[in-house]
Amino acid sequence: MAILISRVSFEANSNGVTLREPYFEDFIIYKDKDTKIEQSYLNGKKTSKTIISYLLKPKKTGELTIDRVVFEYDDKVFATDPVTVVVRGDTLTNDS
Repeated sequence: MAILISRVSFEANSNGVTLREPYFEDFIIYKDKDTKIEQSYLNGKKTSKTIISYLLKPKKTGELTIDRVVFEYDDKVFATDPVTVVVRGDTLTNDS
C-alpha cells in the first residue's frame, strides 16, 4: 500500500530571511525542516536565496489546508496565502 508524502518548499531571494514556523494542522511533519542556502555570482553581482522544505504526511483524506507562511526580512513582514490541497486514497497507513 502506498503512503503519500509531499515536499513543501518556501523560497526567498535572500539569505537574511527569518521564517516563522508554519502550523501544519492537517499534516504530520515526516522529516524535520531542511534549510538550503544558495549563492551565486553573475557578472560580478552576488545573488542568494534561501529554500526551506518540509516533508509532510496527510493525517486524513479530503480538503486539507497548508497554513500561511510568514517571513521577516529587513524589518518587514511578508505572508503567503493558505493553500488548499485535496488528498484522495489511503493516507493513514502506519509506515513506521
